[in-house]
Amino acid sequence: MQNKWTLVLIFVGVFLLPSFVCSAPAPWGIALNHETKECSAYWAGDEFVSFELPSGWKDYYPDYSKTSSIIETEIGECNFSRRNEESCCEQLGYKYVDLDLESTSTGLREERFLESVLPFVFVLIILIAGIIFYFFKLRK
Repeated sequence: MQNKWTLVLIFVGVFLLPSFVCSAPAPWGIALNHETKECSAYWAGDEFVSFELPSGWKDYYPDYSKTSSIIETEIGECNFSRRNEESCCEQLGYKYVDLDLESTSTGLREERFLESVLPFVFVLIILIAGIIFYFFKLRK
């Protein structure tokens, strides 16, 4: 019976650990301003920083579920390649410009550091306690 509880603790720890990892950065794409016919590379950010587009701009991304990297827009489509966004803009007939976007800190880096570490520490403590408990029971 004791060994069953040890195994349960270990399995719970192993299966809980991946559930705490759930952040992913936004994909790279392009942003278009249809009024000025301008185009730029665009990245919306990640869990620590975000970049918002100015008024009049709209973001577009490749459909990564497909094997191609085609971006479809209202004015046509282009073959998107990271670090070569200018080529995509030219294919759409828009002028490439560098957007100097203000970043907005989400505050998660500072506020969530402890919160993101605590689950790992908790699981580690449970695993260590389970291992210690298991070895003490083997001695008897």
